[in-house]
Amino acid sequence: MITAVSSSIMLAGCASEPATGDALAVPVNTDPISMPASVGDMESYDRVCAVLTEEDAADRCRESAESDATVKQAAAANMETAYGGGPAASQTYTEAEFLTILTTFAVRASSPRLWSYQDSDEFNQRMNVTLMETVVRDGVAECLVRPKNGVIAPYGESYTDDDLVTSECQATGDGLTVLVFGGYGLSVDEMLDFTRELYRNLGGQ
Repeated sequence: MITAVSSSIMLAGCASEPATGDALAVPVNTDPISMPASVGDMESYDRVCAVLTEEDAADRCRESAESDATVKQAAAANMETAYGGGPAASQTYTEAEFLTILTTFAVRASSPRLWSYQDSDEFNQRMNVTLMETVVRDGVAECLVRPKNGVIAPYGESYTDDDLVTSECQATGDGLTVLVFGGYGLSVDEMLDFTRELYRNLGGQ
């Protein structure tokens, strides 16, 4: 059962100087982040490549994993800057068939909760849709959820779990945030579970 939580915007008081990354988050723990080799049934990209038996396929997989890691390391460096210097790391997870690929980031800093300007009944009524984008929360984990394949139900109609897909998931607490992207082949509940497990694996409460 999917429960949507509407979000609201809170405006802070005006400041004489524009906010910077340093002002948004001050890291408490500066220890490097070591991403786990596996989370649930998903394993890191390079570990999945390592068990391939066909040599050419294994070589192509390793090259792809190395290229992916280079891109994600650069993104993690940008994340450190955005979060005021807190150490960040990234890992790509998949399974043996490569049907689902999850891109994950972690940073030693807290984040605001996820929200969407489309996440209100007022928006849905105006657009005559049941759901364009909403936030689904389960404990510390939360995901932005939208209709799969762009199939929009008219206002008042319902969706099944199979009709929905996540675009981004997050878990955040005191000094730690994890973000998860991808998961087209997973249900919303599975993405929430993965996000929560990764967060706790890294020490989140």
